[in-house]
Amino acid sequence: MVVQAGMFIDESLGEMEEVGRRLPRAEFRCAVGALYECWHTGGIVFAAGYGGSASTATRPACDLATATIVPERRRLRTVPLGDNVPLSSAGANDSGFAGVFAQQLAPRLTDGDLPVAPSADVRTVAPIGSEPFGTPIVESWRAAIRHLLRLAPRGRNEEEGE
Repeated sequence: MVVQAGMFIDESLGEMEEVGRRLPRAEFRCAVGALYECWHTGGIVFAAGYGGSASTATRPACDLATATIVPERRRLRTVPLGDNVPLSSAGANDSGFAGVFAQQLAPRLTDGDLPVAPSADVRTVAPIGSEPFGTPIVESWRAAIRHLLRLAPRGRNEEEGE
């Protein structure tokens, strides 16, 4: 039994390493730069998502708000748009789902703000071989990426001595 568990662990970590080597680092640098710029210019990150993506948007919005707690600096302001269910459902009722978030953003969005739409769709990271989407390997990387994006703006702030 111990041998089988060891093989499973080795295979799982090997697959995670392979996925990790294929992750798009340039896109991560762009995302971190946009989040950092929004924070340092006093902008607001507006996070939107439907269905499962609503919670996928809420979690990083909360993480970003708490990860940017730095002495003598304003926190990054975040607004998860899907958390106001009555407003979202009223918008869908009045103008359809396509305009729900656009209607919420219209009176609020200013220069320096950053609207984002994180997706719960794991197809954005290609799985290894025939591994189906939504497996533990892909889900683990999604959690790791969320934490990378959460912590990187603060790390950049510390690197620049601000």
